Amino acid sequence: ARLSVMMFLQFFTWGAWFVTLGACLGAHGLSGSIADAYSTAPIAAILAPLFLGLIADRFFPSQVVMGVLLLIGGGLLWILPGYAEAGNANVVYWLILGHMLCYMPTLGLSNTIAFTNISDQSLFPRVRVWGTIGWIAAGLVVGFKGWSASYNIFYLAAVCSALLGVYCFTL
Repeated sequence: ARLSVMMFLQFFTWGAWFVTLGACLGAHGLSGSIADAYSTAPIAAILAPLFLGLIADRFFPSQVVMGVLLLIGGGLLWILPGYAEAGNANVVYWLILGHMLCYMPTLGLSNTIAFTNISDQSLFPRVRVWGTIGWIAAGLVVGFKGWSASYNIFYLAAVCSALLGVYCFTL
């Protein structure tokens, strides 16, 4: 159950802002930054695991690295709306890239934590499905609240990231 909560919160964090990022930036006069903002995910997916995986595997427990990364990433998301409101697209890009560099390694780290703590690998799909449910739940919350084009998506994701960051220290 604890690993399922971890997966739920991890994908809730990402799903809260990533899907409607384009709508949010476009609604606030940052349409020219949408492609750049979305380009951060593949860049981070390539770069971050190269060095953070090594750190987690050799020097620190995975749950500690994951917790620290999620706290930093949540902080970056929390301050992002202030720069977006000021129209500072360059800083918004770097904040999203910084967040994604913190977030992307957690995808592998959460799998490592899960496989380390389950008795039978065939149980992993039952744990991982909660990530998908978290992604869907985030979309439903954002949609029902009418936040698709609101900076509230970043605050929601930041709070969830911080909660998961703290939760990781208990795993």
